[in-house]
Amino acid sequence: ADASFAAEQHHLPEALLDLSVVEHSGTVIVLGGYNAGFVASPRVYTGSPGPGGHITHWARQADMPQGRGNGAAMIDEDLVIYAGGQFVGQRQSSVFTARLANATIASWDNAPELPDALMFHAGVAAAGHIFVSGGTDNTNAIRRAVLRTTFRRTTASASASAQPFDIAEGSHTAAAMAQDNAGNMGTAMASFNIDLTAPVSAIEALAASTTLSGTLHVR
Repeated sequence: ADASFAAEQHHLPEALLDLSVVEHSGTVIVLGGYNAGFVASPRVYTGSPGPGGHITHWARQADMPQGRGNGAAMIDEDLVIYAGGQFVGQRQSSVFTARLANATIASWDNAPELPDALMFHAGVAAAGHIFVSGGTDNTNAIRRAVLRTTFRRTTASASASAQPFDIAEGSHTAAAMAQDNAGNMGTAMASFNIDLTAPVSAIEALAASTTLSGTLHVR
């Protein structure tokens, strides 16, 4: 396809090197990188292209828990993920996650760490899993391993529906099953009894001139 770079876009609020960029539903997300003082930044910016595809404004979002450069940024549905990278000269194994809502990131959480501290690696996230490949470790060795880390979402949504049906009289067991976005499954069971038999009451014949008093309970 034919393509060319258009006029220069609105500048980032600061000069950055070795930063990471992801996109979700028209929102461009810029994470970390080294600033002009070559210090790993924790800052996060978002911008949305307007008419004509131009980004005219960058919004500062909640900072990552720690500065990062040369890490891997990913997104799984509305969950932004930053894995590994370098901070104060040391490779890192930590993974940060944040939910993107209405083009806004309000806070970050710590997710399960990578098995090894890495930088210069690539990553992708899907269905509750992070896949990281390549990069270098603390021995400066260039890696060929592919690593996987499973994370859980901090929020979940569910829906349920029921249809009326005939059920026989007697003892029954109900079972419910649920699966989260990471593939973890849980079940629950409960027993109950259906009694459709109508109550039967009877009054036996009484002798003539018999007087009754008190309370009569019919079950």
